[in-house]
Amino acid sequence: MDEDKPKRKSKALPEGQYIPAKEVKQVRDQYGRLVWVHKQLNPDDLPHRVWEFSETTADQICMLVTEGHTLKEISKIKGMPPMHIIYSWTRNNKKFKEDLHVARQDRAHFYHDHAIDVAMETRRKIDVPVNKFKVETLKWAAEKGNASTYGSKTVHEGNPEAPIQFIIETGIHRKPIEVEAEQVVQVEVKPEDIDV
Repeated sequence: MDEDKPKRKSKALPEGQYIPAKEVKQVRDQYGRLVWVHKQLNPDDLPHRVWEFSETTADQICMLVTEGHTLKEISKIKGMPPMHIIYSWTRNNKKFKEDLHVARQDRAHFYHDHAIDVAMETRRKIDVPVNKFKVETLKWAAEKGNASTYGSKTVHEGNPEAPIQFIIETGIHRKPIEVEAEQVVQVEVKPEDIDV
């Protein structure tokens, strides 16, 4: 009966070799992907690459982000670190985190320009709905990437030390009434004294 179970292909095994499903488990490889390995295999024995922080690689990542690439796309480029390593670098390296934030803000300009290009390249009526969706998505991405430049919300700012005041002149000048303490009379009213 065990032989009737489907056999799963293991990425840790050479091409063309299969092992029964009950003898395999899934573990994450060096890129964070799930792979099937033999249950007796220690995950620490899998090939492992250590990604030390590199200023050159970090600059290339920021450059690619500025040019419109996502971290997911960048992590698939040969020679680039996987996404979990990039996120680890952003947590552990303050300068890289700031540079990546600036690159994402600059990417908003790329999205803005790309939205204009898509709109200008629309020639046929049948392409309008698809391109409209693309332009709206690019506008949204530009707004999220750099809200101060491409945001649709109006920001009202002022100086809390010198707030804006509006003085309306009606022409009626009144002097405030000054009441002395002796003129104030205290009256006690009982509920039965009130007629409803």
